[in-house]
Amino acid sequence: MIEEDWGEDLKEKLIIFSKLLVCLLIDSGFLVAWVAISWIVGKILDYFDGWDPLILHIFEYTLEGSTFIAVFIYIAYDIGIMIKKYIKKFNS
Repeated sequence: MIEEDWGEDLKEKLIIFSKLLVCLLIDSGFLVAWVAISWIVGKILDYFDGWDPLILHIFEYTLEGSTFIAVFIYIAYDIGIMIKKYIKKFNS
């Protein structure tokens, strides 16, 4: 009887942990994509030598900031959902 409960509890925790892990991997992928896009935009803007560097940097930082905010909101939302589900599942 005790062994069956332990096995079911372990199976349940393993399923939740694997869902959390997949979610974190997806969120990490979004963060890596953000870094890659920021790097690519920086390299593209290096080719515009004749333009005012201040304007190019303002454009670069505005683009990076706005895209990072979207990625951060998505990640924070996912983490919030994961915490709520974890607390709800193991407090009941």
